[in-house]
Amino acid sequence: MPLELTEGVLEHLDLVTILACRLVSRALRTCVDTSMKLQYLIALAANGMQDGPPGNFDLAERFSMLQKHEEAWRNLQWSEVTTIPIGRFGKLHGNVWAHWSSDTKISFCQLPSRLRAIEQRSWEVECGLPLPGFGIDPSQDLLVLVERHRTTNPQRHIHFRSLSTGQPHVNARSVTLTIPDKLQIHAEALDIQVFDDRVGIRHSPELRHGLCAVTIWDWKTGSLELCFYMRGSLFIFLDKSHVLSSIGGHLTVYYLPQRPSAVDLNPKTPFCTFNPTHRDPDWTDEEYSFESQAYRSYGHDVTAPFSPAPEDGVILGTINVSDHRYGHVIHHKLSIKFQTLRAHITRLHALTRPPGGHVLPWHTWGHDSMIGNGQRLRVSINGMRCVFTEPGRRLDSGQLGAFCDFHPLRVRRASNSSEEAAGRQIAVPRPSSPQFHSILLMLSADAILCRTLLFEDGSLKESLMIFIF
Repeated sequence: MPLELTEGVLEHLDLVTILACRLVSRALRTCVDTSMKLQYLIALAANGMQDGPPGNFDLAERFSMLQKHEEAWRNLQWSEVTTIPIGRFGKLHGNVWAHWSSDTKISFCQLPSRLRAIEQRSWEVECGLPLPGFGIDPSQDLLVLVERHRTTNPQRHIHFRSLSTGQPHVNARSVTLTIPDKLQIHAEALDIQVFDDRVGIRHSPELRHGLCAVTIWDWKTGSLELCFYMRGSLFIFLDKSHVLSSIGGHLTVYYLPQRPSAVDLNPKTPFCTFNPTHRDPDWTDEEYSFESQAYRSYGHDVTAPFSPAPEDGVILGTINVSDHRYGHVIHHKLSIKFQTLRAHITRLHALTRPPGGHVLPWHTWGHDSMIGNGQRLRVSINGMRCVFTEPGRRLDSGQLGAFCDFHPLRVRRASNSSEEAAGRQIAVPRPSSPQFHSILLMLSADAILCRTLLFEDGSLKESLMIFIF
């Protein structure tokens, strides 16, 4: 077979298969080792990235940019530091910072990246609604607005707008949806997740029972696909067909068929439940908390040569227990990779589902690693990277917090060891210039963000300091 045809076939394979083919013969090894396209695809997978849409960069430029991007993150070498206003109710959505500039207007800032050739861009959208809950997906130019509950008019609506203009979105069959009264959801929208044509909305806990209502919609057709209730802070799409939430120490997965025949508006039985760790006889007052990337970007960055792969992700958990042996509270930290959960879910789909859903005890799945003992994490996650600080912990004068990477190939390459499961932790250095007090670290695909109190002109001002890679 001609070398060009062989290369074309290998381009459609995943990383593991390409490397396996490389071992088959000398000809295939030569093909893989001499093909810039195949080497670029291998580097993308090894760095947890996916190729972007065709643009202004040729293959050699993309490959060079990818290598520089990986090296900068491996050594935490940012290229510049800038500061932007933090605004009211500011949130980081993927690579976009958003905050309210008035009661009806949202300000957005696309964070720049020198290594992915993304320019900083700022714009405002007039919503015409008083402080609604909102979620975004820049890859689809989508802005989702959920109206606040009003006693004078209890009927609430969901609006689908263009993120760039604020006008009704052209791909939405119904640009305004009504939350059904029979759901009896009166709480505010706590967070909004978008995955392709599905939008998930988690509402604030209802005071009468402490549960959060979650609704899943097809924003393009306007259909309601799922409603369930959860108790916990974790709510993410594992993929288009599976939603992950937490209830106490349990991780529950709900299955979304591609074309649901009917919507069950009662609390649904989960597809499967991952049970927590075995209880130690000396533990009392167990408290579990789980964190993952709250606002992920599952699509391609529109102008970037490459973007974080949506299948990569990690969940960080904290187990707070009182231990009679030590007489104080112990904080166990653990990490769980998305791939671990997906492998079990794929296996369970081949089995008959019991009436209450599949249940996996701890010893059959466990966790990927223990980070150590300490206080509750204040963590921000992007893909399989995270930054964290511990409230009450006195950081060294030269540190803002800690950076940890859980991607197994990146960890193995950086540490030259097989202990990739525990992740790779290094300190986030504190810049030597301005005097400030760090409040919270956040993480995007191209920057570390530090919510700070800056001392300027004798006064204390809150702002967002961005360390750009």
